[in-house]
Amino acid sequence: MREATTINWIQSDEWGRHYDNIYAAYYRPNRIDFFEQEIIADISLCELQNILPVLPASNPTDMTEPGPCERWYGRVKELLFWVTYYYTPRENYTDIICIAPPSQGKYRWSFLEQLIDLPSPILRRISWIRGHKRASKSIYFRDKTDRACEVYRSKTSLEATELLSFLLALKSEYNYYIDEPE
Repeated sequence: MREATTINWIQSDEWGRHYDNIYAAYYRPNRIDFFEQEIIADISLCELQNILPVLPASNPTDMTEPGPCERWYGRVKELLFWVTYYYTPRENYTDIICIAPPSQGKYRWSFLEQLIDLPSPILRRISWIRGHKRASKSIYFRDKTDRACEVYRSKTSLEATELLSFLLALKSEYNYYIDEPE
């Protein structure tokens, strides 16, 4: 049974204070950088506004690419994250960046287990997860045009299998599958 997590939606200044406190306490003395992880979810601005309980920060000054955006800040225990909707022609480009201690979980994608309580359908529409540069297996899905899209590059077959099981348990809107990387 999974441990219950509570998503705390916070303002950018509070997020910054948490970052400074956690970074100062755990990483500065050891000169260890935070582990930054990223996923892309195919969620529109209207959907985000309907499912997230706080107002976003419009065009926060700490980011410039890929352009105008709306951003929500949150945390789950030590995992700090932000959800950014970008105004792009794609109209559903939502980037989720997480800042976590380097050894959070068994796999690179394990941070997702802490985000399990994000409002639906965010985790049900994951189209990309930052994986490994070199992979033995990759997870894919087919987009609306039947093009294969790589979602995650895993180091081992076991890692790919466990991520696939995790994604399927989320009742994803995509049909993920495992294949060899090119």
